Amino acid sequence: MVAGVSRGRRVVVLKTLASGNLLVTGPYAINGVPLRRVNPAYVIATSTKVSLDGVNANVDDSFFKRARRFTKNELKNASEARLKRVEETKQQEDKWRAEAKGVQKGIDSKLVENIKKVEHLRSYLGTRFTLSNSTRPHELNF
Repeated sequence: MVAGVSRGRRVVVLKTLASGNLLVTGPYAINGVPLRRVNPAYVIATSTKVSLDGVNANVDDSFFKRARRFTKNELKNASEARLKRVEETKQQEDKWRAEAKGVQKGIDSKLVENIKKVEHLRSYLGTRFTLSNSTRPHELNF
């Protein structure tokens, strides 16, 4: 990935979502990149292949939909009803986080098994890559 929080990390592309974004993971156990959506423009594809046998990637764009967060100013002047909605939102967020952790662990467990079968692939995914100002990524052969 060439931008964002996971800049410089190598990731495994699981599939293309309906929105056109890519579903990628580190896996989290290897390099700390969680399951996330990424615009294809921020990914440089390489010829390295990872087997996805047994990986259940039944995740779509709705999986990433989250409830709206309220600002501090909104909470400061909030009514009783709004504070109740804020509490419900927090509960939904906690439920989503628990579900996301379960999905992440399920995908990572199978993916790490497949990665261990290929020599040096675990260390390859764990290392970072860099691009300098003079590097032209479109001219590189991966």
